[in-house]
Amino acid sequence: MSKNNEKRRNEILKKLEQQPSLRIKELAEFFQVTTETLRKDLFVLEQRGQVNKTHGYVHRKDGYDELPIEVKVEENTELKDQIARKAIEFVSDYSVVYLDPGSTTLSVMK
Repeated sequence: MSKNNEKRRNEILKKLEQQPSLRIKELAEFFQVTTETLRKDLFVLEQRGQVNKTHGYVHRKDGYDELPIEVKVEENTELKDQIARKAIEFVSDYSVVYLDPGSTTLSVMK
């Protein structure tokens, strides 16, 4: 995978944060790539669950669950740390603990 491709995909996601729907043709012109190249990027983003494509447009996925983990770990850090400290009080030495995936449980693991 090319670094340029991933960089462009990240820029697409940033643009979608500012505007929830974008025309594919305009995005291709902005990035100075063919619409086919852009569609390949959008296919990858769609497979990752980060965007939805419709005829001629790309849309951001709404909802907190749709945000990448890199974003979620930076949100509400103080609250997540408080939750983690409280949760640790319930764990004794040599305990086995199952943690679901998520940004709050990541704070517990720290």
